[in-house]
Amino acid sequence: MNYRLIGAAVAALWLIAGPSAATPGNRSAPESAAEAGSRDFDIGLTALKRDDFAVAIEAFTRVLATPGIPAGRRFGALVNRSMAWSRSREQAKALADIEAAIALRPRDPNALVTRANIEDDGGDPASALADYDRALAIDPRFGVALYNRGIVFEHQGKDEAALAEIDKAEASGYRTGESLVRRARIEGRLKRWDAAIADADRAIAAGDHTDAHTLKALDLYIGKQNAAAAEVEAELAVAQNPGDLGARSIRSAIRDILGKSDGAVEDSDVVLAKRPNDSGVWKGRGQILLNAGRYHESADSLTRSLNLEPTGTYAVIQRHVARLRQGEGDQTEFEAALAKLKPDPWPSTLIAFFQGKIDERALLAAADKGAPAELAGQRCEADYYIGQTRMAAKDPAGARPHFERAAKACPFNFTEGAGARGELKRMGA
Repeated sequence: MNYRLIGAAVAALWLIAGPSAATPGNRSAPESAAEAGSRDFDIGLTALKRDDFAVAIEAFTRVLATPGIPAGRRFGALVNRSMAWSRSREQAKALADIEAAIALRPRDPNALVTRANIEDDGGDPASALADYDRALAIDPRFGVALYNRGIVFEHQGKDEAALAEIDKAEASGYRTGESLVRRARIEGRLKRWDAAIADADRAIAAGDHTDAHTLKALDLYIGKQNAAAAEVEAELAVAQNPGDLGARSIRSAIRDILGKSDGAVEDSDVVLAKRPNDSGVWKGRGQILLNAGRYHESADSLTRSLNLEPTGTYAVIQRHVARLRQGEGDQTEFEAALAKLKPDPWPSTLIAFFQGKIDERALLAAADKGAPAELAGQRCEADYYIGQTRMAAKDPAGARPHFERAAKACPFNFTEGAGARGELKRMGA
């Protein structure tokens, strides 16, 4: 089935997300610049907060080279430099620094949590959980440790366990915009739409705007099937951060469903400027242009997608449709592309239709067979693609009832539904 492609940047919002990069309070609680009493320490902390890890490492290295450095300042510099090394993917150096810090203060929960974070980032969740447990044995209500245990469980795909740990952290008094965004993300993956939206609203109130508005838009779009409300949230996300690719991707998908093709293409182009080799975004752009009746541009975008990912079954089908609508014969190109595919049974049936191996009646009959959950999508696609072949054959009267059925029957976020509505609009329906 061809669910509306919303782009990797948006899909990632529901996938596992790591911690905000080295922000104090998210993954550990280093000493403040005032406590350190050092200009270089202050420079290092500032650089760490803005993800400038090279500058942070240099600054904390200067702190550590200071003659007669107090033990507390050395401890803080080691903890913070370890985080900078870790976020720079220098795990061995990160572990060396944090081991030195723990040697100075073996019972400091901040250092234990930082080592756990490094271990988790390095792919050792068992050691990470053991260190979080050590920190909690020292301070059972240490919210940072509880929260980060939740992150480990999330990384392991244990969403319910992750939520339980995040709940404990919140009960201990640890709650940030980032933690609420994580809750919203997990609730969305679990399809608990009301809870996900409520958490996004709490994150917005806590000041974490872009990700929270984007997640809320995604929940409203996919979960509540309310494109108009989702567009409002996506607009707010883009207004907060015009360069956020997740916000742009979800707004592109929503605009397409609402028939706002120019804006949808504009958002796709912003994403492609940063991710020119993303086959999924090129595919989405091609779908938008096909729905808008811009067939030549659609075929070009779908070709870009297939050059990057030749096994995209629906990209092959939709490029073929775009070629047909331009009046171009592309059978050689179509057959060559099909040779690279290993499609599932249903799209194989669509392909057989386009190859002339089955007729419209057989395609519609096949669409009514299969798993009950799949039938609405299959019927939608069958009618939409029959409508497109009728239009290519200069038979708009024969195409219209198929587009009308697709517009009504297509699941909310199927691109074929938006395409059918676009065709009907251009027919004056």
